[in-house]
Amino acid sequence: MKILVSLQRSGSTWVYKHMHAHNVLYHKAENASPHEFFGPGFHKRIESLRTDEEQKLYWKELRNKCKNIDLSSTTDKMKFILEEKSNNKHYSIKIIPSQVRDYEKSFLNVCDGYDIITLVRRDMWQCCLSALIQDATGWIYTHDRNDGTEKNLLKSIKNKIILDNYKTRIKTTFRNLDFIENIKTHSKYKLYYEDLSPEFLIDYFGLSNKSYIHNFVKFDIDYESFIENLDEVKEEYEKYI
Repeated sequence: MKILVSLQRSGSTWVYKHMHAHNVLYHKAENASPHEFFGPGFHKRIESLRTDEEQKLYWKELRNKCKNIDLSSTTDKMKFILEEKSNNKHYSIKIIPSQVRDYEKSFLNVCDGYDIITLVRRDMWQCCLSALIQDATGWIYTHDRNDGTEKNLLKSIKNKIILDNYKTRIKTTFRNLDFIENIKTHSKYKLYYEDLSPEFLIDYFGLSNKSYIHNFVKFDIDYESFIENLDEVKEEYEKYI
């Protein structure tokens, strides 16, 4: 059974979809896939999440199980996962370190017996820029798929953006990277965004080429060209490298 700990803007949704298929196939994980379970807005989104017909039944069951817990509480969510785990119910989960940083001991209890996969970028500058542009555009166009979905980040940006939260975002990104480095003794599986491809992920997770998983298209986006105060942002970034 595998669990994913990832930096944002590193292909985590892409990896998660393959990991979840692996967990269901090889470890009899629950079919409901609450990959953002520890995200701060999950308690609001669980009732309105759009799922395909096959997933609706599984999500109905999960909603019923969660009725009596406070899904805005990280502690309660960890208790729920541990209780389900004790009953041999296992969920595929993606975690961003900032979601659990203050609960590291409990987090490692949740992960006990699982294989932790960490996912980062070699190019941390691009990782930070991608997150900053998403912050500035409201996380509306997070990725493009190869299934005909037309979501184009580039077309949504009409003028250069002045970033005003770059200090906080860069600090958070590197704190998340530190968390991943600190738990590396608990994880022997480390992936890099730069290595990801549909072929790599199918092979890595032991899936069939016929597996129906939406793959995502990598774009070589020139984020720097969208940022008005690029020099300020770069100066702040260089404090961390």
